[in-house]
Amino acid sequence: NYEFDLKRNEEHLSIVVDSIGDAVIALDSKNKIIRVNIAAELLAGYQLKEIVGKQIEDILQYRDKAEKNISSDIVSKVLELNKIGNTNDLWNIITKDRRVLPISINGAPLKGVDIGEIGTVLVCREMTNQIKLEEQLRHSEKMRAIGQLSGGIAHDFNNLLTGIIGCANYLKKH
Repeated sequence: NYEFDLKRNEEHLSIVVDSIGDAVIALDSKNKIIRVNIAAELLAGYQLKEIVGKQIEDILQYRDKAEKNISSDIVSKVLELNKIGNTNDLWNIITKDRRVLPISINGAPLKGVDIGEIGTVLVCREMTNQIKLEEQLRHSEKMRAIGQLSGGIAHDFNNLLTGIIGCANYLKKH
């Protein structure tokens, strides 16, 4: 009966984790991948059997915004950034087919009852669409600013022309 309950809980957990739209990667205490959801497979381009049991650094290569490779413990870096509330940093994942995808990563330690930390869970969200939307918004704001500037210049020029035309009409009459 206990084994049946344990198996049922495991199935429920798998359904919940697989239904999450973001990539979820569970690591053991040595940063070895122990579980991923379907979104993680799709994001990284690897199949489940290629991922589980490997080091996170073997599967995914992370680089910071300055495009510098981070050779230190990536999990510690993510947890450190999350601890200070800096979850908006973008990272780059280089996928199996060598595409570079911008992602945001949230991480949390996995803790066992009475034994402390037993690993880490990373949640990765692809940011390609958000970055494109932000770029479009910046472009739109630039165009609006240029429109305001050109409208102001046209208005000032029109004011000057009104004075010139008024003087020209006065001279023409006299």
